[in-house]
Amino acid sequence: MRNTLGGTLGGCVESSEIRRFLGSYNAICGTEYQVTCWPDEETRDAPAIDAVAESPGRQPLALEHTRLETFPGQIGLAVAFAKHIRPVEQELAGAHPFNVQISVPITVLERGRDWTAAGVTIRDWFLRAAPDIPLGYSRHKVTDDLELSVRKQDWDPRIVRILPEAPPEATEALLAASVARRLDHKYAELATHKREGALTLLLLESGDYFLVNEHIIGQAVEASLHEQPHPELDQIWLVWFLDSHVWAHCLVGPAAIRQAALAYQLESLGE
Repeated sequence: MRNTLGGTLGGCVESSEIRRFLGSYNAICGTEYQVTCWPDEETRDAPAIDAVAESPGRQPLALEHTRLETFPGQIGLAVAFAKHIRPVEQELAGAHPFNVQISVPITVLERGRDWTAAGVTIRDWFLRAAPDIPLGYSRHKVTDDLELSVRKQDWDPRIVRILPEAPPEATEALLAASVARRLDHKYAELATHKREGALTLLLLESGDYFLVNEHIIGQAVEASLHEQPHPELDQIWLVWFLDSHVWAHCLVGPAAIRQAALAYQLESLGE
């Protein structure tokens, strides 16, 4: 998979994510799939899928992994947010004896703004205003062009979290358009592998933990496939790669696999 921000997301990051997914897939399906080749890394003169995996006595898997944006430009903005805004959480550690979530409009990262200064503004405002912020949900005008949403609760963990807030135009229509584009991603190349006898898997990775979930994305996928069928895709998976866990949902595929994937996730929550 080539990075939408430029360059190639191959090598160790790409292979690590696919291997982590296969670990969960094997646990869900009772298989022993291992990657046997990386076509996208080995073929430079034509589009190619990310990986082929094999398991004894099973059909090969043809896998393509792509990142799904909830709204256009989300991936790049999330990287910038993590670099310039989220570090303020560390500076506020221990500064307030409540559980606080500050939602910051992603538009603070618009071109022309001083992103580091925006983080300083948020930090300084919170240190001044924290004692007067009421419990529950509230909105606060920090500057003429910056308004924050704050949720303050009297429970553990007593930390301050800073999260990105989507722009107002991040609507269902934008998510639907994003899903439709991702379903087309390497579709022709996956179809070639299907004709050669492989099961085709499209992995949709979401880095958005706040605006969407498996139900919202699942509905968008279902609607897109109703509008434009993709019969060469055997399975479509929605994946979140967390620190120590792969949260994998089978959105399209055999009912037995979809049920096994759900049971696996519920089991994981109980560990």
